[in-house]
Amino acid sequence: MASHLGAKNPRWLTWAVSNDTPGDRGSIAAGLLSLRSGFSRSWRSALVLAALFGVTGGIAIATLTMADRVESSYDELLAEIDAPDSAFYCYGCGDEADTDEFIRQLTSDPAIAEAVLVLEIYPIMYTADGTLLGPFEDECGTGPGELSAWLTSWSADTVPVRVTGGRLPAPGAANEIALPVITAERAGVEIGDELFVTGVCHEDAPAFHPRTLSVVGTFVGFLDIRPPGQAEYFELTLVDPAFGPSIGVEPSPGATAVWYADNADVDDLNAESRASIFIAFEDHAKLIKERLRPDATALRILAALGAVAGVAVLGQLLARHLRSLATEHTTLRAIGMTRRGLWLLGIGHGALIAVVAGAISAGVAAIVFPLIPPGGAEGILVGTSNSIPLLALALSVAATFAAVLLLSLTSAWLAARAFVQRGSVGRLSLASRLVGDGRLGTTPAWGVRLALEPAASAQPVPVRSGLGAAVIATAVVVGVITFASGLDHLRTTPRLVGWNWDFAIGGDDVDLDALAEFVAAHPDVERSSLGTAFPSNISLLTGPASEEVVYDFAFGTGTKAITPVVVAGRAPEGADELLLNAALAEELDVEIGDGVTLLAPDSFAFLHDSLGVDRELPD
Repeated sequence: MASHLGAKNPRWLTWAVSNDTPGDRGSIAAGLLSLRSGFSRSWRSALVLAALFGVTGGIAIATLTMADRVESSYDELLAEIDAPDSAFYCYGCGDEADTDEFIRQLTSDPAIAEAVLVLEIYPIMYTADGTLLGPFEDECGTGPGELSAWLTSWSADTVPVRVTGGRLPAPGAANEIALPVITAERAGVEIGDELFVTGVCHEDAPAFHPRTLSVVGTFVGFLDIRPPGQAEYFELTLVDPAFGPSIGVEPSPGATAVWYADNADVDDLNAESRASIFIAFEDHAKLIKERLRPDATALRILAALGAVAGVAVLGQLLARHLRSLATEHTTLRAIGMTRRGLWLLGIGHGALIAVVAGAISAGVAAIVFPLIPPGGAEGILVGTSNSIPLLALALSVAATFAAVLLLSLTSAWLAARAFVQRGSVGRLSLASRLVGDGRLGTTPAWGVRLALEPAASAQPVPVRSGLGAAVIATAVVVGVITFASGLDHLRTTPRLVGWNWDFAIGGDDVDLDALAEFVAAHPDVERSSLGTAFPSNISLLTGPASEEVVYDFAFGTGTKAITPVVVAGRAPEGADELLLNAALAEELDVEIGDGVTLLAPDSFAFLHDSLGVDRELPD
């Protein structure tokens, strides 16, 4: 009857029947009927399996996506707001003419495309409930002031900040201010609230009556996020240039924001420009990225371990499901279905589950992604979209589908082979042989056999794989908790990462003798010592193109002195030795024992004398 039909069987179906019955449509039809009847009687369990795979895959992909977003969050912020490449400070500027000459020199450097001088005022502001708006408890305790109000003339479209709510001050609006998100959240200030300006932190500030400023917006800027260990001296706010004249205060020249020309690098700058760099945001971003990497790593580990545990547990459930559908394999085999055909039949069941699981995983990823905590990147991601990228959704579908299908390949093959092994007596497992002599007693011996000995029935219960899955799942939980606890302990114990003191006091007007006497007698102070902070534009030089501006510190010596943690080598023991930060040593490509040149500009010529080097050295 099959010989007069013109249509040919699909190749994969023909491959699924015996060689002696080529194109046997009866066996093929029986296989399709078995596929349909299998789903009609077990669609509920298939749907539950698909949902479990989809939830596991969606959470894993959403977690991995958040990990990538956390690690790249600050780089994306700099790119989004077109942040400056560096901030320059005019160390020798004493008046407006010096500042103008400094800007002219910067813009004459071919490696610099644009330079914008920032004018700033240091206002003293309080909230309506009397809270001081600043990172510290006193009004002007960090030098110029705890708040820096930038009188920016940039337009609202070009100010290098991400506006997270409201807007920036309108042109000419002297009574409006925009705050960083971190400042607004700490002080409990919202858009529309009033702030009270009670004074300014200037030596020659005029007396004026308190006035109010209206908070019109919040933002995240390139200076609002600081690397770990960097002191927080001030917080940046934005006001219109009309604010200064309205309170009778002449703004001070602050840092100069600089954008490099296309494809320019710091090495392309002339020596005078390089010596004026206050903050290089590429290096700044590297330090912040290192701070964010542990959070991203924790998320990746969580996703990986969760996926492994999910595969281990759900894989055995899928195997059990496909084996339960193999009750008709003997009949299908009798009418001409090959073992490969039975295998394809099982794969067909798994493929349908995989399709549904992939679709569910995309929905779960979209729902779960906004709920995953970003850790240290939380303050950077304010104002960005909480939706998961479409590429991640596509990856979730593809990865979940592939995982289920690959698990189906093995499970379906084992199910296809199961009918020929019925009634066979397997070899005792190693565990059974070890406890079979009764040395452990009857009860322990039966417990070991029940857990580890495979059953001999046609549909064995996967106790052994279930035990393995339980072990993996337990390891996942313990590993995640241990990693999170260790990371939290590291963050809350600064001495473990080299910051082995609790408090530092500095300033030109500090009576060091009185301070040393005070802390030595204080019952809550275990030990203390003095140190020296040198000017920040000292340079280390190892070659023509390897100059780095550094912060130099000298620490006290002695058995009770507080010094940095030495991770390799030893502490300096003479005037010709240095202890380098590990990241700086890597940047300069130097090792213990190598020589470096210490340079200082002429304005700090006293350092040449104190260090015993030739004063004729170039800047």
